[in-house]
Amino acid sequence: GKISDPDLPWGVLIEQRTDLEIYLAPRHPVQLYEGIAYFLIFGFLMFLYWRTQAKDRRGELVGWFMTLVFSARFFLENFKNSQGGFENSLTSIAELSTGQWLSIPCVIFGLVMLYLAYSSGVNPWPAIPVKQPNRAQRKRNERKKK
Repeated sequence: GKISDPDLPWGVLIEQRTDLEIYLAPRHPVQLYEGIAYFLIFGFLMFLYWRTQAKDRRGELVGWFMTLVFSARFFLENFKNSQGGFENSLTSIAELSTGQWLSIPCVIFGLVMLYLAYSSGVNPWPAIPVKQPNRAQRKRNERKKK
């Protein structure tokens, strides 16, 4: 990660070499930040799956996953050093890293999936048929309605 404030207690000391000297520079442990963020997102998705109707709405969990994971990645890229890529040619548009540029379409895809999942009666995957209840399940559902 980028060099962090020396007063931060969680900065990881990494040896830096220049032509003249060797010194220790505290850096952001971005891998730990990512691990914590992804673990929290996993917990949230498990909560949605087991405690809500999310598993019944097609595309909702995928939408939440794409939106949250790539939003976290977009934010955490601020703490990373540049890894090269095509970001240098796009600096006139915005000061974003390659990871941030690649995260934007994924977040948009996730938001579209969430919109479709929460829209009434819309199947975001029309090519995949929705499982129809069998005769016994239909009778059970009819009895519940009465």
